[in-house]
Amino acid sequence: YAPISLQPGQSEQHRMLMAMRASKLRAYQELAAVVHGQYIYGTTQVSDLVLQNDRFRAAVAGIVRGARVVKTYPVQDDTYATTLELDLSQVQRAWVE
Repeated sequence: YAPISLQPGQSEQHRMLMAMRASKLRAYQELAAVVHGQYIYGTTQVSDLVLQNDRFRAAVAGIVRGARVVKTYPVQDDTYATTLELDLSQVQRAWVE
């Protein structure tokens, strides 16, 4: 998902195209996390047995091949969404090779 109104651009059409692209990139990021896993890094700071600070960071890295954009579509008035499809047999063949 990507909100149109938060995108940079000089016109509504440009912001819409930027939201479509952001939505597609986010969909690929989520797909990579499913295929390759996600790295989670966390720290917790405790002082005098009282939690002071709790932080988490997440990262994903990987190559996604063979994914197909099923559709990019508007959701309500200010959001675009992208749906991807991945043939898992292609992923399995790539890991074997």
